[in-house]
Amino acid sequence: MLLCSAYKFYGPHVGILYAREGVLDLLETDRLRTQDQRAPHRIETGTQNHAAVAGVKAAIEFHRFFRSGTDRRSRIVEGMDIIAAHENVLARPAPRRSPEDHGVTVCGPSFEVSLRAPTVSFTVDGIRPEEVCTGSAGGICGVGR
Repeated sequence: MLLCSAYKFYGPHVGILYAREGVLDLLETDRLRTQDQRAPHRIETGTQNHAAVAGVKAAIEFHRFFRSGTDRRSRIVEGMDIIAAHENVLARPAPRRSPEDHGVTVCGPSFEVSLRAPTVSFTVDGIRPEEVCTGSAGGICGVGR
């Protein structure tokens, strides 16, 4: 089985479940008695979010747009690689924007690690996170300036 959230690849906030045929029929799930008892209907408790499903398709097509590989899968993978490289370039200097003399500690792996997400987490000594976010601590790290 494969579970993922489409927003992880720029899609809408919708969950995706892929399972080999027959696997879902083996799971005991909470469901309505009036619901079709066969998979995949047995795990869907209402009307599908058709707009979100269309958004997932659009997100996949978005990744395909960046390359003209030989097949659909290679175009999607190449597109995701291009986006990941660009995000890494954008996020890489972020820790340097926070001088250590402000007591800033960057959390997580180095940007030299392969497949690193472009998210930068940090703490500032003696300052609560909400103060850093709102800029009430004097605009540390460029926030609130």
